[in-house]
Amino acid sequence: MLKKISMLLIALCTITGFLYGQTGKGGTITGKVFDESTKAPIEFSNVILLTQKDSTQVTGTVTDKNGKFALTGIKTGNYYLRIQFIGYTTKKFRDIKITNSGLHLNLGNIYLKPSAINLQNIVVNAKRSPITYDLDKEVIDVSQMQTALSGTVADVLQNIPSVSVDINGNVSLRGSTNFQVLIDGHPSVMDSQDALQQIPASSIKTIELITNPSAKYDASGTAGIINIILKKNVNLGLSGLADIMGGLHNKYGGSVIFQYKTPFIGYNFGLDFNHRSFPGTRTENKQFIISGNTSYLNSNGDMTWGRTVSGIRGGLDFNFSSNDIMSIGGRYGVRSFLRNSTLNYDQWYSNAPQNFYYLDNTDHNHSGTFYDFNTNYQHKFTDDGNNLTANLSFRHRNNNEASASYSTIASGQIDGTKTTELGPGSEIRGNLDYVLPIRKDEKFSAGAEYFSRLRQDINKLYFYDSTSNTYNFQQPYSHTNDFNRTRFAAYSMFSDKWDSLGMQIGARTEYTYQLVKLVGTGQQFSLSRWDFFPSIHAS
Repeated sequence: MLKKISMLLIALCTITGFLYGQTGKGGTITGKVFDESTKAPIEFSNVILLTQKDSTQVTGTVTDKNGKFALTGIKTGNYYLRIQFIGYTTKKFRDIKITNSGLHLNLGNIYLKPSAINLQNIVVNAKRSPITYDLDKEVIDVSQMQTALSGTVADVLQNIPSVSVDINGNVSLRGSTNFQVLIDGHPSVMDSQDALQQIPASSIKTIELITNPSAKYDASGTAGIINIILKKNVNLGLSGLADIMGGLHNKYGGSVIFQYKTPFIGYNFGLDFNHRSFPGTRTENKQFIISGNTSYLNSNGDMTWGRTVSGIRGGLDFNFSSNDIMSIGGRYGVRSFLRNSTLNYDQWYSNAPQNFYYLDNTDHNHSGTFYDFNTNYQHKFTDDGNNLTANLSFRHRNNNEASASYSTIASGQIDGTKTTELGPGSEIRGNLDYVLPIRKDEKFSAGAEYFSRLRQDINKLYFYDSTSNTYNFQQPYSHTNDFNRTRFAAYSMFSDKWDSLGMQIGARTEYTYQLVKLVGTGQQFSLSRWDFFPSIHAS
């Protein structure tokens, strides 16, 4: 009996030991990892435990800030351990045994040797983001937007979050079309939309979106400013760039830029042509509810719109000394815009469901020529940005716009109107700007501006006469306006930067005189006032 009890106790001890090795807390492996050269602990080095039988990973961990690691809950068996970290030679322990009599294994201090890497044949390629951010603007590197290089400025801006472009190519900045377009820092002679849809992207270096203009800029363009920086070459000798573009639906164009630079004088010359056509169909379903009655107006048909622009520009740069630079430039161009549609209309009312059908044809064209001349002089007092800049520019454009529409009802009766607008306009602008760096990131700037614009709008209205099949001039609804606006302005600004925080404080004052005359009536409207605009920017 005593012999049986002794054998039972031995069996229970054996089973208990086996179960502890299989289902208990298991074994542990600990150690510390150091740099062999500096003896400093290596944080976040990988510690991986694998089986010797089939190299299956069992568990793993990473070292703490003191280089320590601990693997727990390890079943009895044969393993090998791998310790590795980027830039170091991998350390391996091939004979790791966890037994019932040796559940806890301390590997002590483990030293990893830095691995030597041959950098002779390694080439590092990096690509900068096409959009960078400054204190008061976003800068778009057009050369990195390859999918838009064959288009215009509007095509480039389609990919910018703060800008939206509709199906007709019209640009909105922060949801508004009330913005100003600058070319190389000077106001464009063309309308904002015309400039953005006609200047080829291949001739542009960068685009600056100034969504919060500083005191340096005039108060017009409340949604912001789009500044287009054209390509220039700083290397001596002859250089050139030519682009040809094409696309579906009768889209084609090209540009050529030549530059020749010597140490004392530089010449530049460019030609560009761009034609874009957008055919399509249009379908509209409208409902109007008034006093419980609903009217319906449905339409469908074909429409086409397109733009064509061609231009020539050139300039001279004079380097009188390393501190005195003067440039003279000019541009001449021809532009045209065409939109026409043929739409079938179906109209009826809920209280009179009889349908009324008619066909509407609309033709709209907008064309004209433009030219501008500008001269710029800069004197550098020092090489750290202390400079004085003077600029004078003259711009002129001729505007010829006509829109005609006529509707044909089912009976064959025709009703239509035509409007025309002629608008020659000229402007002259002069700027004087001074910049004084104070310390590393501190800068003071001040300047003055003179601006004058003269424009005439000749508007005429015509009604269609079905008997003579002509449009007859309507004198009572036609008029001519003369517009004159003159502005004097001055500004000053101070900017500084602390680490990643930048601040710009400034103020601008403007005196504006404006006169509008209705020619032939003696009626006129005039305005004379002073304005003050403080500005604070932080980012």
